[in-house]
Amino acid sequence: MKKLSYVLLFFLTLGLTAYTGYFTYSMYIQTTKIVASPPQTSTTTTQLPENQKVYRTSNGKELTVIEDNDAEKSMSTLTLIPFGFTENATTTIETNKLNKVILFDMNKDGNDEIILVTTSVYSGNHSEAIIFTTASSSSLLRVQIPDITEESTVPGSLFEGYTGLDTFNLINDIAFIRSFPIYISSGTEMLPNGKMREIIYELKENQGDYFIYFKKNNLTATSTN
Repeated sequence: MKKLSYVLLFFLTLGLTAYTGYFTYSMYIQTTKIVASPPQTSTTTTQLPENQKVYRTSNGKELTVIEDNDAEKSMSTLTLIPFGFTENATTTIETNKLNKVILFDMNKDGNDEIILVTTSVYSGNHSEAIIFTTASSSSLLRVQIPDITEESTVPGSLFEGYTGLDTFNLINDIAFIRSFPIYISSGTEMLPNGKMREIIYELKENQGDYFIYFKKNNLTATSTN
């Protein structure tokens, strides 16, 4: 009888030991799985509004362009928010509707210019280039551009025969040009003569101020953009 009790006690002890080992092993496996499992993360991509775009220059600057316009109005409000300058002052411009934005180092100094091309919705579709340079580390600088006056369209001038319908493009990334059809007077009205004129926009700097100098295009390269 005593021998039978010892046998039962032996098997009982063996069973408890096996159960304890199994329980310990199970907890170890679960803990290992918890530790080894990679953390669950979620990424959210912020999509900019359709009227807002960010442009990054080759010299590490940024410009956010926001265009606000009403479908019933011909004009737009452009809000320019620079980044990467000592002073990142916001600029607001009332102008024609934005057609395109071009980044181009106009004077090959290693600093991109940001060219905003706008176009009128009225007859003639007059276009305009608004240019800013990122050459200064302190702030975004607006480039001065001469106006097209009546005197600049007289015979023999660079803008002779100009009535609008102009476009702005790059020529093989070496020059920024303005193209327009040439109109001549028939006595009672202005008629196209079938020719185009191209004006190169050259960027000049003088004591920290930047301005455009017009000259006739003699290049034979293909225009882009």
